[in-house]
Amino acid sequence: HDGQMISLLAGLRAGTLAPSSVLTRAQKLAEETGNRPALSYPAWALTAEAAARAKDPVRRIYALERALTLARAHASPEQLVGVRADELWDAYLRYAEGIGNDARLLIGNDAPWLKKAEAWTRDETMQARAFYALLATQGASADTRRLAVTRLTDSLIEDGRGEVLRALYTASDRYPDLAAVPDYVRYRLADLALAGYDIALAARVMQGLETP
Repeated sequence: HDGQMISLLAGLRAGTLAPSSVLTRAQKLAEETGNRPALSYPAWALTAEAAARAKDPVRRIYALERALTLARAHASPEQLVGVRADELWDAYLRYAEGIGNDARLLIGNDAPWLKKAEAWTRDETMQARAFYALLATQGASADTRRLAVTRLTDSLIEDGRGEVLRALYTASDRYPDLAAVPDYVRYRLADLALAGYDIALAARVMQGLETP
């Protein structure tokens, strides 16, 4: 598996393999190594890179979410490929902006964006998360931003992506200080941390929060 991944990575970066081919083969590799997360993590990272080059934003989001689910426990400096939380923020926003532009939605006019976010089906939760990420960061009203944060947070947790939530709000340049993280996210992160016996994180995210 290591040899296959290095070959795919070299071919992708050298331009000797088509990004679409690398995308398909890397995702297959990531799925095959699902019970070996130390191998699955870089394979998902490679899948995300190939998806970006292949201009496939949905599969990029899919791969980034799966890579970030594994990153904290399995990323290492020795790996040739990896992912960062800010890449997922960027992927969410670019995807939502692209769909919004096609639908002629205007940034600052929250209602149509929110309606579009709510229109995605249960099988399209990643697409909905992209819209909620945009509204959470660029919504015109505080109420819209709070609602979007709540829905983005709940969607990730419901899909078993608690590690992704943690990465987005504790390992991103967008939130260099926990004081900038919305309270709702901090409470949910505390719940996840306590469930995983991570007392240090729970204490850190709860610091300064006074409402029970």
